[in-house]
Amino acid sequence: MSALFPSLFDEILFWLVFVGVFVVGHFLAILRAGGERQPVRKKGTEPLVAMLSLFLFGIIVIPILVGYARLGVLPSYLFYPGLVIMIVGFAIYSWGVLTLGHFGSGFVRVIPDHKVVQKGPYRFVRHPVYASEILSFIGLGLALQSWVALLIILVAASVYYGNRIRFEERFLASELGDEYFQYMKGVKRTFVLPPAPETFQILRRVASASIKFQLLC
Repeated sequence: MSALFPSLFDEILFWLVFVGVFVVGHFLAILRAGGERQPVRKKGTEPLVAMLSLFLFGIIVIPILVGYARLGVLPSYLFYPGLVIMIVGFAIYSWGVLTLGHFGSGFVRVIPDHKVVQKGPYRFVRHPVYASEILSFIGLGLALQSWVALLIILVAASVYYGNRIRFEERFLASELGDEYFQYMKGVKRTFVLPPAPETFQILRRVASASIKFQLLC
């Protein structure tokens, strides 16, 4: 079985992009926007907060371990496209967070002067930040060159973000009223991940193609 990364350079590049996108980049974007420093009018009692650490473990730690274990190997040429997708996802994330400005937060809440943001990426989808995070995670799965890692990421993202978005939209609709209802009518939610059974079928076809590819090499 070949190593996950064919060279030390590729491994260093992977970790530089990973830390830059998921740790440093996200922290700096949130800090720059300044939303966490705002007084809170009302915070949602979000049950998903307790799931966050489990979600991060499932969508980051487990896929990386699976990638290093070389389970469900995909073609190595997906490594660089995966890195590019991670970076593109982060760019959209930064755009979304900076557009929200002080209205943004890692928690579901509203501030005293809260209003519905409808500019920037919010003209196209209601949750561009979540969409961009999912995109970056998909890039991670591709960079790890593992359909098993990608399947874990897709299932974890479908469960967590699906519940998070439903909870957030109910809360914002109750707090912001007609303005948010009209926004929901005019702008689609986000790109839709297939349900877990369909995701499994898609990844099974990818795995079959991957096995054939490995046999031909």
